[in-house]
Amino acid sequence: MNNLQCDLDDKKICIWKEHVKTGIVRTIVECAYPYVIEMRDSLNKKKKGTAAVLCPPEEYHDLGARMVADFFTISGYNTIFVGSNTPYRDFYNAVDYIKPDIVAISVSNYYHLVAAKRMVEDLKKAVNGKLKIVVGGYAFAGDEENKIKQVGADYFAKSYEDILNIDSEEVAL
Repeated sequence: MNNLQCDLDDKKICIWKEHVKTGIVRTIVECAYPYVIEMRDSLNKKKKGTAAVLCPPEEYHDLGARMVADFFTISGYNTIFVGSNTPYRDFYNAVDYIKPDIVAISVSNYYHLVAAKRMVEDLKKAVNGKLKIVVGGYAFAGDEENKIKQVGADYFAKSYEDILNIDSEEVAL
């Protein structure tokens, strides 16, 4: 999906094609959920707590976040997929209720990095730093390290291996 390109002849329907392809991939990902649970159970991973996976307000591209939620599940987390366009206040109000150990914020559009930064700052204040915040997504491509530091996240993940290593120094910022 990250490599979709539009021919000049297709410019009028390019976005439509992207949405159709995204819908197909989402259906496949969601139909694979029983296999995600089967994989998690077969790996017999130690239970690691709760992970909430979401996108900032106005970020509607949540397919990557949906896939990441499955990676957290496979690696031993009780995962709550919140999804796209998550309003600030509604999620912060739920943090006390769900008590996540990790919040993963997926950002596809680099214009939403500012909103992600605000989310990270507000979450850290709300829980007095007792929460690991992971970021990822296409918006961090190019000057990755600088963007991650500007957002203020604790970790960056772009692969399943990164999620497995969240507690190690390999991916810590």
